[in-house]
Amino acid sequence: MTYNQLTSEQRYTISILLQQGMKQKYIAKAIKVSPSTISRELKRNSGKQGHYNYKTAQLNANYRKHRKPDNRSKAQIMEHAIGLLVTEQWSPQQISGSLALENVFISHETIYKYIRRDTKNQIIGTADSVEAKRPCKTA
Repeated sequence: MTYNQLTSEQRYTISILLQQGMKQKYIAKAIKVSPSTISRELKRNSGKQGHYNYKTAQLNANYRKHRKPDNRSKAQIMEHAIGLLVTEQWSPQQISGSLALENVFISHETIYKYIRRDTKNQIIGTADSVEAKRPCKTA
């Protein structure tokens, strides 16, 4: 099964059918998506009183879509992150937090994964400085 985001038309249909008192399962059939998609959509985009507004839902979806980097920009972000790791000797947590202040979101785990995959040791000695080593057991 392929993944497709809900369209604004589908969100509008969800809103209308909810106002008519239709069940989530019926709404899912009407717009040809899984019932779990409807459930997630309502959980994610219903207001504090539990009311679903398709305009607000679409705005939220657009915001979430644009706040996360795609694969092309991730390489540039990682380049910047590794630069901070090497030049500033920052930990991946510090880098992730600093970039978040600039509205650039990448997890510290992604930075750790990048370091672990560095088989050519291009990040000279930084893997040792950011990953805690286990102490040797003495007999």
